[in-house]
Amino acid sequence: MTQLDFEKKAFYTPGEISSLLHVHPSTVRDWIRTGRLFACHLSERVYRVPLGSLMEILGEHEEVVRRDLSPVEADRIWGEISNEHRTAAARHA
Repeated sequence: MTQLDFEKKAFYTPGEISSLLHVHPSTVRDWIRTGRLFACHLSERVYRVPLGSLMEILGEHEEVVRRDLSPVEADRIWGEISNEHRTAAARHA
């Protein structure tokens, strides 16, 4: 089991996963494409990895339960991710 010290949040970008695990970004994209790492596909080029999927690849959880989201749940999650982006952009501005 890998032990990493990192901020736990609901979703991660593939770039954040790449930095955290010290692998090339294309490796993370390959993991997503092949199903080794579950990610939510939000648009043509936008993916977010749920915390549970990250923990699974780290060996912290046995299995991530995957399910379809209702439109209301999807809208709520999209709103949370959008808020994360706005907050991060404001911090870096």
